[in-house]
Amino acid sequence: MIGGTGVISHHTAIALVSDGHEMAMFHRNAGSGSGAAYRGDRNNPDALQTALRDFSAEVDVDYCCYTRAQLRILLAAMPKTDSQYVFVSTCDVFGYPLAKVPMPDSGPLVPTVGAYATEKRACEEELRAWSGGSQAAVTVVRPTYTLNDRNLISLLDRSGEDLVHRLQGGLDVVLPGEGGQRIHPSDCSDTGRMVAAVAGHERAFGKTYTVGSDGAWMTQRNYVEAIAAAVGVLPKFIQVDPDFILGDTRIPADNLFREVTGFDLAFEFEQFKSDFPSFQWHTDIPSRIGAYVGRVLALAPPPRANSVEQRVIDLWRSR
Repeated sequence: MIGGTGVISHHTAIALVSDGHEMAMFHRNAGSGSGAAYRGDRNNPDALQTALRDFSAEVDVDYCCYTRAQLRILLAAMPKTDSQYVFVSTCDVFGYPLAKVPMPDSGPLVPTVGAYATEKRACEEELRAWSGGSQAAVTVVRPTYTLNDRNLISLLDRSGEDLVHRLQGGLDVVLPGEGGQRIHPSDCSDTGRMVAAVAGHERAFGKTYTVGSDGAWMTQRNYVEAIAAAVGVLPKFIQVDPDFILGDTRIPADNLFREVTGFDLAFEFEQFKSDFPSFQWHTDIPSRIGAYVGRVLALAPPPRANSVEQRVIDLWRSR
């Protein structure tokens, strides 16, 4: 596995070892986790090639490929033997707004929003072209937004820390419109175990799966209310027109609403269910939110004065 200590990959590693697989990890901080460990930078072709050839895995699960340049380094380093390459992509490659809601994992693609999704889709396309002339089989997995004690987003920011502290301090929080658009949070254990499930199975060769917690989508209002419940408060919403958030150039351009959460998000896993009918989801979104909130509250910094959330509120009130 390339990676193995992240939000999702940690649970993939646990599932693979529990299922009896011999496993090795290639990442920057070798020595943690189960099995063999190789320390190195995946952007270093020699280090990556040494690890791949030394362990000679039947399945390579890649959690750390974000660009076409990184993918080309990996493909050049892979031994020329029969193997499976599991590429961890993102549900954002579907493009937004979704062509269908909820989106099946075989659903059509529309133009991507943001550089991250664009690079991931380009990697998928290169992989399909490469696999046509290679002995290796390719499986693509596309995680939905995944929760654990280190990872939670607000509706405007890639980190939920500011939102948690705003709620704790009784400050207003933004609700886009009526808050009726959906968001699809997933339990990190569900997502990681789904990735582990496809490893080594011929039925997954050449397939693409969306991975996450089945049916876990909720409204944006309910999502913020769930975070507030973990804090132990009721949220003080200030309703802001979504078009204002999208259109006001004074709001930082890299806010998450423009790339992801400004769209209606819900995904289905019908291909995975067909291929792996015995898989059991262990979805517990409240516990995952609670673990994140507990960690953040223990840090106890104040809300950021220059946060995207505060900027949106200030501009909305002064319009």
